[in-house]
Amino acid sequence: MDKALLAAEAVDPAEVVDLLRALVRIPSHYPGPGEEGGVAFLEAYLGERGFKPLRQEAAPGRPNLVADLGEGEGGLILEGHTDVVTPGNEGLWRYPPYGAVVEGGRLYGRGACDMKGGLAALVGAMLAVKRAFSRLPRPLRLAALADEEGMMLGVKAFVRAGLHRGLNSSSPFSS
Repeated sequence: MDKALLAAEAVDPAEVVDLLRALVRIPSHYPGPGEEGGVAFLEAYLGERGFKPLRQEAAPGRPNLVADLGEGEGGLILEGHTDVVTPGNEGLWRYPPYGAVVEGGRLYGRGACDMKGGLAALVGAMLAVKRAFSRLPRPLRLAALADEEGMMLGVKAFVRAGLHRGLNSSSPFSS
């Protein structure tokens, strides 16, 4: 069977939706609470599932989170950001911006599409790959970065620290 298909079949949709709901419920706009709450949650979530997350301070109180699956050279970076645009006047929202309300098969809340939904999908994919394969010949690296909505402090710190080195566009499934 195709390796990508094995991983796709190992995705747990309920797990991804539950993760998304948890992430949306954590305010992470800046100025405001910033990314700390979301990073702390993801750090614990990934740690409980056998990952060894690495926290990197992009700026004071504005952490990045990096977690790897597999080892070696090459591989792929799966990147997303943990900050969201400020909700503005919350009274104008049809659903609370951090409520993670599900109605009509849709999840509503700040960041559900940009980028907490993407982060939940990336983590769900990594967990599926972990379930489907005992070993990868190349790593997958999750980079959950701070400040995409502002000055891009997270990606700048990520690159300055060399956390992108040794990874490229090679599929972690090819040997």
